[in-house]
Amino acid sequence: AIWRGAHENALVLLGSATPSVESMYRVKQGDYSLFELPHRYNGKALPSVHFADMREELRNGNSGAVSRLLLQELQTCLDNGTQAILFLNRRGNSRRFVCLECGETPQCPRCSVSLTYHSEGNNLVCHYCGYTTDNMYTCPECASPHIRYFGSGTQKIEDELKKLFPGVSVIRMDADTTSGRHAHQNILNRFEKEKIDILIGTQMVTKGIDFPLVTLVGVINADVMLNMDDYRAAERSFSMLTQVFGRAGRGDVPGRALVQTYNPGAQALQLSRTQDYKKFYKGEINLRMMLKNPPFVRIVNIVISGEDEFETEKYAYYINEVLKKYLKLYNVECADYFQPAKSPLSRIKSKFRYRILLKVTGEKILDVLKSTLDEHESKKSKISVSAVINPTSIL
Repeated sequence: AIWRGAHENALVLLGSATPSVESMYRVKQGDYSLFELPHRYNGKALPSVHFADMREELRNGNSGAVSRLLLQELQTCLDNGTQAILFLNRRGNSRRFVCLECGETPQCPRCSVSLTYHSEGNNLVCHYCGYTTDNMYTCPECASPHIRYFGSGTQKIEDELKKLFPGVSVIRMDADTTSGRHAHQNILNRFEKEKIDILIGTQMVTKGIDFPLVTLVGVINADVMLNMDDYRAAERSFSMLTQVFGRAGRGDVPGRALVQTYNPGAQALQLSRTQDYKKFYKGEINLRMMLKNPPFVRIVNIVISGEDEFETEKYAYYINEVLKKYLKLYNVECADYFQPAKSPLSRIKSKFRYRILLKVTGEKILDVLKSTLDEHESKKSKISVSAVINPTSIL
């Protein structure tokens, strides 16, 4: 949109309660103009935010995914005839199937990830390639019947709530329930018109929802976002929590939010509580300057993928030499350079993946990448090479 605006000499308006760190940095540099709306659109007070320390829950004998505090808040909400939204950025039922005898965890045969259990369909699913197999009742490695499921997804929370609150209406919105045409809007319409008590969903419930009867927002596991291996983890957590808190208290009844976490002292969580974007930005921009992360540099993620692991690794080192040649030719210095290594997700859809990461400044990196990819194309190799600048994910 920004490129198009520049190309067409048009005005581009970016709107957000939580602008990206890169956008705010451009404001500070004078590249963007800033217009602030310091008050909530309807003049209502922001929801009060509270934390449920899941370490205390464990010490008190509660090993479930739903804290006692959240159960109390939900009961109050139900008693008052209002609605609740529960946010968990993980779909499915249980994250991992683990054998208690040998420790085996069923893996996707095409990707280097564990299969996720889905109670609807009673099967195990890969969330990267869609591979599906029947649920297992014995370990595929040692045939032990002693297996257990760990972790929670939206399906599991839905099942738990239906047991804890018999007769209460619950609806779920995630990638599994919104695959059909208009499914997303149909779910929201049902939530409003049928006055369904509880809506459970992934990040698609955090923005653009305006229901006056919603007085409670519950965040099931804030640590899922906060502990991701990504320099944007704190920013995404702050942004998503700030946005989802805003779904509560949009009517006449004041809103409340409850965040379940094992780390209630985390700065991103504490600042989302008060929605103090300015303080969050100040801390985050200083950290990024110190660690040499965007917007002070560009991160370039070059991914080399192929069906044969040995050939893919070998080609990754070839691309590494080609890249170094053009970096020298165009006189581009790197703030950081990471040699070829397996990607964190080392295999997706039957293709092995290696990556090269570098941090650079200046525009000449575009010439470097174009020349590197042109040389790759001239080889007519079956192995694919892609390069992304400042990717949304480096997994």
